[in-house]
Order: sequence, then structure tokens, then C-alpha cells
Amino acid sequence: QTQGADFLLPAFCMYPDKDYCVITQPHTSAQTPLLAAFSVVPPQAVSTFGHVLYLVHRCALSGPPIVKVCQEPDLEHLPWLARALDDDSCEDLLTTAKEFVKAPDVNKDKQVFVFEFDRQVCGVVMLESLNEDYVEMLRCGYHLDDYLLAQYHKSKDVDGVGVDG
Repeated sequence: QTQGADFLLPAFCMYPDKDYCVITQPHTSAQTPLLAAFSVVPPQAVSTFGHVLYLVHRCALSGPPIVKVCQEPDLEHLPWLARALDDDSCEDLLTTAKEFVKAPDVNKDKQVFVFEFDRQVCGVVMLESLNEDYVEMLRCGYHLDDYLLAQYHKSKDVDGVGVDG
């Protein structure tokens, strides 16, 4: 796969305005190591095209996305990322993110993380701790204990001793 990336990265540098590389190959041809970075595009049911279509985006060669704690420079990207949310959710996300960046250790119940890909912020998530009653309702309603190992998901009781939850 690295041989494919070694070839494709300079190819994308030669065409900086292009984001995708498309390759077609007959169904009977063996898949080469170059194609390991590509995704196969499934054909339409009515297609008579006799080749396999391979597609790769330039960012797919950059490595996996990075998840990091939201910081001051990331705040400018959040309104664009939150534009699809309803007004209340968008405002809640932006307010929480600003408060979190100013004092990340103050409110441990809400945390904000951003996703970076190719040095660009491409996603945001706000995590909020759930109260015990809501967690218990989820455990019962969705049989979470069948999927989670309780020993890894302990909460603290009043004495600071871990209890299941």
C-alpha cells in the first residue's frame, strides 16, 4: 500500500486542483498493490460498462483523522460545522465550546472535541455526562448489559467507591 501512496502523492501534487483519482480496470485483471488505497465503486444494476471502477480521494492518503480537545483556534470552524443543526442545538454547541475552551477543567460534565483531517477541522462532537436515572433507563430499555462490560464502566458513589452503572 505504501508503494501506491508513493506513486499517488506526487501524482496529486502534479494536479493540485484535482481531488480524486479514478482508475478503470477490466474485471479479469488482477488487483495491483496500487489499488489497495482505492475504493471500488459498485456498478449500477443496468450498467453495461465492462470494467471495475476504482476511486480515491487525495485525503485518503493522508492517514486517519485526528481527534483532539477543542482549542481556541478551532472555534472559528464550529459555526460552519454546526450549520445543519437547529438553532437551539447550534447555539448550545457554540456556547459550550467557548466555555470549554476558556476553562476546560471547570465543567467535567460537558467536553468538546474536534476532528482534523489533512490539517483541516472537519467535525465536532460535544459529549455530556448522563445522569444515573437516564443511564438506568437506557440499560433497561436497550439491554446494554448484553453489549457492555460493566467492569469498565463504573461510576463513583458518594464515598468515591466505584459502583456498577
